[in-house]
Amino acid sequence: MSCKSCNTFGDEKIKFPIEINLKVVIGSEIPLEKTKEHLIEIFNELKIPYNNWTTRQSSKGKYISITVILNLDSEEIMNKMYGKLKSVPGVKMVL
Repeated sequence: MSCKSCNTFGDEKIKFPIEINLKVVIGSEIPLEKTKEHLIEIFNELKIPYNNWTTRQSSKGKYISITVILNLDSEEIMNKMYGKLKSVPGVKMVL
């Protein structure tokens, strides 16, 4: 199966600016406040407005999910953000 056959959105492109709910999953051994500091640094560096932080621990306590509302102005900014999020210590997944 090729990637093209997995395309959920067909040929539609994301229209910017857009408001998204970004979810970042970290291991529970990572201090939550430290991770939030890293995220804020990235958002500020890229001039991404953010608000409404929520957190939730997984049922077995192994992971913590952080959700934040972002306003993204362009695909370029979105791609840079995702690239930088990969370098945050303890991040397991970004949705």
